[in-house]
Amino acid sequence: YDLSNGGTAYALSALDFNATLDNRVAVWALTGTSTLGTTNDVVPSVEVLDSEVYGQPPDAEQKDGPTPLLDAEAAGLEGVKSVEHLELLAGNDDRMNEVKYANGRLWGDVNTVVKNPNGNVNVGIAWFAVDPTTTANGVDGTLVNQGYVAVNRANVLYGAIAANNAGDAVMGFTLSGTSYYPSAA
Repeated sequence: YDLSNGGTAYALSALDFNATLDNRVAVWALTGTSTLGTTNDVVPSVEVLDSEVYGQPPDAEQKDGPTPLLDAEAAGLEGVKSVEHLELLAGNDDRMNEVKYANGRLWGDVNTVVKNPNGNVNVGIAWFAVDPTTTANGVDGTLVNQGYVAVNRANVLYGAIAANNAGDAVMGFTLSGTSYYPSAA
């Protein structure tokens, strides 16, 4: 956490509100958080940063296998209704999945559409590392690193970043494709 400016809480958000493509992220700050529960002098601010392109991901394929819910529905089990296509997993959208703050840096990621070297369009992950600062005028941020996680002919979804105070970060995610059952990777 950041004790400056009476306590500061940070957040990141994606800015694609039309389910298309965007190349901006927003860094947010709430300063004065130490006043919560007393005077509540919390001040919000936001700064928009240019970033790599990310956009609405497609749904993700998965390896064919057992289908107990679909089988139960086909057998007439009451109260069971399979409403999604068996072969696809929801690619979600390109909202910021989660954000971590460690060693003065914000780490965040979004599911995104990616085009792999073989031409397939799959789900990938766009990630961002932002150094936020607060001043009397509000929040500012520097996008210090960014990148994509993608697997050729497969999908990666729902990244989860862990970061430490030494500045090291690692990401776990779901891997899925016609050759992979949905699995942690």
